[in-house]
Amino acid sequence: MSFNPDDYGPVLAEWLRIKHPVNLGPGQPDESLRTRLGELTIDHAFAHAEVRDAEMAKACLSGVLLRLDFLDESHTISQGIDNSTGSFWHGIMHRREPDYGNGKYWFRSVGRHPVLAKLANEYPGFTAEGFIDEVARCTGTGVTDEQRCQQIQQREFELLFDFSYRGAVV
Repeated sequence: MSFNPDDYGPVLAEWLRIKHPVNLGPGQPDESLRTRLGELTIDHAFAHAEVRDAEMAKACLSGVLLRLDFLDESHTISQGIDNSTGSFWHGIMHRREPDYGNGKYWFRSVGRHPVLAKLANEYPGFTAEGFIDEVARCTGTGVTDEQRCQQIQQREFELLFDFSYRGAVV
């Protein structure tokens, strides 16, 4: 399955099309976008669809913010989502801070999430905790493993965002 931003309605698609590097660490948010963060509300972002699960809609917003390196804003949302998908976004955010121990804690709360199973299928041997260790080893080294980590993290985002969105809308 290829990731197509247009599958998620016009507002989310616009945010998902913003060019931004895949950062394994905290990255640097584009401060020119900060004035537009108010657009990332459930009502506005999901105006094109009927929301059946507000928690999953919040997960989408958390994911968009995380993708664009607004870690604090993403964290505020994800820590208030009381399900395994919220824990998943929360764990990614802590992995990126980097606070690897806290990331592992949140991934233990995720349990047997369907996205983790898909990642293990696409990347044999993948585990959330093992990936945290891999990111810790390759972050900032410029070695080819860093590119592999970025590829996995990008795919993780695509799968988790799609899962969150599908859970949010009717």
